[in-house]
Amino acid sequence: MTLSQDGRYYNFKNPEESYEYLYRMNYAHDVLYKIEREMKQLNSYCAYTLLSTDRKNNEFRKQIDNIKSGKKVELEVSKDIYNIIEDDNSGEFGHVLEELEIDVENWEENLSFIAPAMTLVLLHIFVEKSLRSICIEFHSSKNPTIKKESDESVIQSYIRFLNHECKLNFSISDDILTLQNECRIIRNRFAHGDWKTVNEKIQNINLVETFYSVTKMFETIEESLPGNKTS
Repeated sequence: MTLSQDGRYYNFKNPEESYEYLYRMNYAHDVLYKIEREMKQLNSYCAYTLLSTDRKNNEFRKQIDNIKSGKKVELEVSKDIYNIIEDDNSGEFGHVLEELEIDVENWEENLSFIAPAMTLVLLHIFVEKSLRSICIEFHSSKNPTIKKESDESVIQSYIRFLNHECKLNFSISDDILTLQNECRIIRNRFAHGDWKTVNEKIQNINLVETFYSVTKMFETIEESLPGNKTS
C-alpha cells in the first residue's frame, strides 16, 4: 500500500514502482533491516489511514448528491441519523442532509489536516528512533550517552554523534535537514495544540517527498558504515 505521487492519497496500480520512495538496505545489517521493515510498516499504516479517510469522505459526499438528486439511497450512517429520519414526519431529508454535511466537513478535515499531520508526526518520531538505534549499534560502548546541544534538534545531535563519536564520514544535505526540521515543528505544534501553524505548514509539504528524504538520509548513512562494500 503506497502513497501516490501527489503525496496525499494512495495508488494500488503499480505498488512495486510506487515503493521506490521507501528505504531499502543494500548493506545487510540487522539494524538496517529493522529500519527498512519499520519504515514500510509505518508507510502502510499511514497509507491505509489516508485511503480509508478518503473513501469515507467520498461515501458521505455520494449520499448527499443522491439525496439532492432525488435518488433512492441506502444510507450508511450513524444510528443518530436513522433516528432523525424516523422523526422527520415531513418525508424530507433536510435534517439528514444537515447531519451528512457536518460529517463531510469532519472527514474533509481528517483528510486534509489530521491524517497528513499525524503521518508527518509519526515519520519524525520514526527518524529519531532509527537514528538513535544506529548510534547505539555503531558506537564502541553500545551504551552511549548522547548529549544534545542547546542549538540542536534531536536529529542534529544524532547526526553529530555519528560523525564525531562513531567516526562515520557522511554529510546530510541541507534540504533534508530543513524538511526534517519542519516535521519537528509540526510535531511540537501539533502536541501543543497550535493546529493553525500545523495546518499552514502541511499545505507546503508533499508526503512522498518527505518519506523519500528520509530514505536518502538512511542511504547516505549506510554508505558510510564500516564494512559496507556496496559504495
